[in-house]
Amino acid sequence: MKLLRKRVLGIPVLAILVALVVFGVALAVGILATIPSSVNVTGQAIGVYTDDTCATPVEDITWGDVAKGTSAERTVYVRNEGTVAVVVSVEAPALPTEITLTAPPTASLAVDASAPMVLTLTVDSTATVGPIDFTTNFLEPTP
Repeated sequence: MKLLRKRVLGIPVLAILVALVVFGVALAVGILATIPSSVNVTGQAIGVYTDDTCATPVEDITWGDVAKGTSAERTVYVRNEGTVAVVVSVEAPALPTEITLTAPPTASLAVDASAPMVLTLTVDSTATVGPIDFTTNFLEPTP
């Protein structure tokens, strides 16, 4: 009977050790945890949406797991909701230096016009950061 109790007790300990080894391997190959991104629209004339009909405003962009040395892309749709043509660009000022967010600026958007904008999040192969949260700013240049 004593031998049976030791084996039963050993199974949870073994499960914990296996979980720690799997977690360690994930860190060793460079998987970063989920990277949420909040959205901040600056300028009163820009709308940022999840769909090409511009019906659902973007509140957060979830990047999922991004491995070191790779990139992930997300497409949003920007709409000019003002009274003059605008060019929209993106910045993420609080990112660590090993992570970059890029998106080409839109062409000049006429009033009520919309266009897709592909955001690319790139994690350098030397990155040592873990889970992060940052704000993505969609900017309308000021005259």
